Amino acid sequence: MILELLESGSAVNEIASKYKILPKSLITWKKQFFENASSLFENTVSTKKYKDEIKEKEEKIENLEKTLGVNDYGKYKSRMLLCGCKKKSGAWA
Repeated sequence: MILELLESGSAVNEIASKYKILPKSLITWKKQFFENASSLFENTVSTKKYKDEIKEKEEKIENLEKTLGVNDYGKYKSRMLLCGCKKKSGAWA
């Protein structure tokens, strides 16, 4: 989503709406992306482990969504739970 946001030049609200996530989450992820972008070019064991972990979580999400046949809200909620986001006062943060 962050790459799409950067490459397309679309507004945060537009991308967030497309993926049914909160704009605040996308803004936070974008900030984290830029803070950690240099680590993507490091050839370390921890970088490989991190990339493998991301891939594994993405596969779990896809399998869960297929298995459950979830609607858009279910997809949103499963992604928030697996990314470690916590619910604060009625909204996921």
